[in-house]
Amino acid sequence: MLVHLKQGPAQDPAPYATALADHLGRCGEGPVHVEPGPATGFRLTWPVPRALRLSVVVLTRDRPDLLEQCLHGVEASKGGLDLEWLVVDNGSRLEATAALLRHWRQRPGSRFRVRSLDQPFNWSLLNNRAAAEASGELLLFLNNDVLVPAGVDQDWLKILAGQALRPAIGCVGARLLYPDGTIQHAGLLPLMGAGCEHPYRGLPLERAPHRGRLHQLTGWPAVTGACLMLRRGLFQAVGGFDPALPVEGNDVDFCLRLGRAGYRHVVCPEATLLHLEAASRSLSTSATWAPAQSRLMRRWPGAMASASPWWPEASSLETTDGRPRELAGRGWS
Repeated sequence: MLVHLKQGPAQDPAPYATALADHLGRCGEGPVHVEPGPATGFRLTWPVPRALRLSVVVLTRDRPDLLEQCLHGVEASKGGLDLEWLVVDNGSRLEATAALLRHWRQRPGSRFRVRSLDQPFNWSLLNNRAAAEASGELLLFLNNDVLVPAGVDQDWLKILAGQALRPAIGCVGARLLYPDGTIQHAGLLPLMGAGCEHPYRGLPLERAPHRGRLHQLTGWPAVTGACLMLRRGLFQAVGGFDPALPVEGNDVDFCLRLGRAGYRHVVCPEATLLHLEAASRSLSTSATWAPAQSRLMRRWPGAMASASPWWPEASSLETTDGRPRELAGRGWS
C-alpha cells in the first residue's frame, strides 16, 4: 500500500499510520501496530503471545568463544519468549567446548539440550535432526558465528517472531553485518552474480539505494539460513532442508519450496546482527558450491533465471550495490 503525503510543511504521519493499520486489518493482516519509521516509511510490528516457545537450533564444532557470545546474546534478548535451545555438537574436541555446554545444561530453569553427532558436516541433515526434537511453535536456525551487537533493537527477537506468526509469511530473516559494519545479508537473490548472492552485500549500512530499501521491511525470494525463523508446522509441511544440499544452497531451495506453496519471505531491519561469516569454516575452498548451484539450476530453472519482482530491472545483476545496468563492470561509487 502506498501513502502519498501532500507537499509543503511537514505532515503529521499519525493519520497515515492509522489508515495503513486499518487497511492491513481489512486484508486479514491485523492486528498490527504501525508507527513512523526511518526516512519516509513506517515501522510495522505484529503482536506475539505471552510465553511463546521459540526453539533455537545452533550447530557448532568447537569455537566455544563464538558459541558463548551467540548464546548469551540471544538469551539476553528473549524478552517474554520461552526459549528452548537445541545445540548440535558436530564433533567438538576441545574441553572448553564441553565445559561451556555443561554450564548451559546446568543453568536453573534452562531448556538446553545438546545432541552430539560426530559425522561429516551436513548443515541440512544436522538442522533437520535437531528440529525433529523441537517443541516450540517457532523455530530459529542460527549459525554459531551470528552475534548480537550492542545497540540493536532490544525487541529484535520478538519482532522476528511477530513476522513469523503471520499466516502469509514463510521465512523471516535478519539484516546481517560484517564486523566492519558493512552489509553481509539483507536478502538472497538466486540470479545475482555467480548465483544465490546477497543484494547490497559490502555496502555501508548508511547507504540507502533503491529509496532506502535496506532500512525497510522487505520481501525476497529467499533469506539466509544463518538466521532464519519460521513456524515449526511449515518446516514440517515441506520436509525440512534437503540433505542433498549439505552446505550451500539449502536455504534457497527451502525458501523456494515455501514460495511455491504461496508463502512470502521477509527481512526485518530491526534485527541487525553481526555475522562473522567464514569464522567457523572456510568458504574459499568449498567443493560443494558448484554441485549445489547445478542442482538448484535443474530444480528451479524459472527462479534461477529471473530476478523479477525482487530487483529493479534497470539495476545490474552483476554487482550487489544496485548500480544501473549501464555501469556494470565499471568503477562506480
